Amino acid sequence: MVDGRDQPAARRGGPGAAMIRALGVGALAVGGIVGWIAATSARIPSYNYAGAVAGFWTMLILLGIVAFAVIGLLALFFRRRWLTAWFVVGAGCLLGLFGGAWLTDAAGLGSAPPPFPSPPVYLHARGEASARLDGIGGFATHSGSADCTSGPGSQVVATVGIWDAGELQGAIYRGDLHMHNMNIPGVEPGTVGVSIFFWSSSMTGPSPQWRGQGRLVTDEPSAGRVAFEHMALEVGRQPAAGTWPNELSGEISWSCGPWSSGPATFGP
Repeated sequence: MVDGRDQPAARRGGPGAAMIRALGVGALAVGGIVGWIAATSARIPSYNYAGAVAGFWTMLILLGIVAFAVIGLLALFFRRRWLTAWFVVGAGCLLGLFGGAWLTDAAGLGSAPPPFPSPPVYLHARGEASARLDGIGGFATHSGSADCTSGPGSQVVATVGIWDAGELQGAIYRGDLHMHNMNIPGVEPGTVGVSIFFWSSSMTGPSPQWRGQGRLVTDEPSAGRVAFEHMALEVGRQPAAGTWPNELSGEISWSCGPWSSGPATFGP
């Protein structure tokens, strides 16, 4: 017969306590198996969709740790067997999960983390450019400085920054070329984005600028030539009405020097 003084000891050693211990051992084993599976599975990069899903589950595990810690405090305070059982099962699963994963990695059986992709490499080169404008009186062409940039991971010219390709009304011919070397839907091969503007230190307003598309007439590994037609002057950028052509047509030729991993000195 168990009297009142022996009731706490009976609760600790009764069949309910044995069941809680069994649940804890089982949860520990299940968590250890799951930890081993997680450690031996292929690691998922965090920068793709699957990695985002894995991060979501990691957040759930962290929330589970907090939840079971709260349950453990409630079980300690209220001394309810079902709360204790929930705490033991949760703690056993989490302990087995982390312990199994750690032991697997310590034994050298875990999968290696995925390599993080290297950032794309862009090459740079100093070059020269010259321009021709059709039907524009007073335009003087000459070869001036330019900056060339390659596409990602290649030695194909992707952009050309033109700093001095001629002169008109005392202003320097400048511009940018953007090659569409990739297969882009709706863009014909050989299409080039062209931006042209004239600049001088005496200008008090915005520089006159023309934007449009050109086509590659000559395309070599380190040189090229682009032809463009009827590029309209951008409305609102004209410093003085009637002083600049409403549209431009002509060609731009460029050549690039040796490639370098360091950025070119942007400017004339």
